[in-house]
Amino acid sequence: MKQNFTIACLLFFTAFAPALAQRPPHITPTRDVRVVYRFNGNTLPIVYNHRASTQQSRVELPLLGWGIYDHRTARLTRVSNLQRTVREETLNPAMRAKIRPQNMRFQREGQRNIAGHACTDWHVQANGNEDASVCLTEDGVLLNGALSMPDGRYYTVEAVSVSYTRQAASLFTVPADYRVTSRR
Repeated sequence: MKQNFTIACLLFFTAFAPALAQRPPHITPTRDVRVVYRFNGNTLPIVYNHRASTQQSRVELPLLGWGIYDHRTARLTRVSNLQRTVREETLNPAMRAKIRPQNMRFQREGQRNIAGHACTDWHVQANGNEDASVCLTEDGVLLNGALSMPDGRYYTVEAVSVSYTRQAASLFTVPADYRVTSRR
């Protein structure tokens, strides 16, 4: 279940960010940003940080820990603060293919304003199976999304606040005293 949740978050924060169909897609935000999201209507926030210079994203999941995704290497690092452990893996080719914009169809649906920022609504179909609706800023920041999985699961995310501030390198570094439990 935790892996499905992590993969759903990964899809939201990396796969659907590039949905500008009439021009070359933004695969990740084009500048440093911190976004606080509400996931599936829960009050516990999910915090997303992106550092443009290193093409790394960090997602903080309440009660589960946090993860770092390196967009250049497709490397995912999951961190548990409670257990002080790290699990590292490279996404397999099938998962990487799922989150490539060239494997998705995008249809522009309109514009709106969320968390004080303008965004464009898109309907996205990935690999003919997953349907999503996303609202993205011009610089590739996801402000709203809904994802329907083939097995009936449904996920939603909406930005509560957006801050274009420099993201420190330390946010994307695992503490040295954490134990690595697996590498794949």
